[in-house]
Amino acid sequence: MLGRKLHKDLGHIKNALPNVSTTDVKAYVNSGKLTVDGTESVAGDLTVQRYLKLPPTSKGQYATHTNNDVVVRLDNQVHPELMGEWLAREVINRVQRLRKKAGLQATDDLNVYYCFEEGSGAELQDALKEHMKAR
Repeated sequence: MLGRKLHKDLGHIKNALPNVSTTDVKAYVNSGKLTVDGTESVAGDLTVQRYLKLPPTSKGQYATHTNNDVVVRLDNQVHPELMGEWLAREVINRVQRLRKKAGLQATDDLNVYYCFEEGSGAELQDALKEHMKAR
């Protein structure tokens, strides 16, 4: 929108926008007017978007999303101390889905047997043991 309106001054405005204060941006959202580098912008010229500026060292550690009212930051790293809990819950969830598919009631007794190939499944076995101890 601004390209058609400003032509040759567009570069100056683009360079000046990062220096606009939060107070000025809030005033623009409320009033629809903002002066940037001596040029006045009115409602519809600019789009205000909220975001979180994450440090470069956190690349891949967080996922962010906004709907312009709320900004959400989610830590999406796999934490080893939570991995076992996740594995145990995943097994329980799958067993419960199979119970439901088989038409079993919550009060029906169920025995679960599992077998691993040699040299595999140690993480899952540890996770299930830890989960049973915590109960």
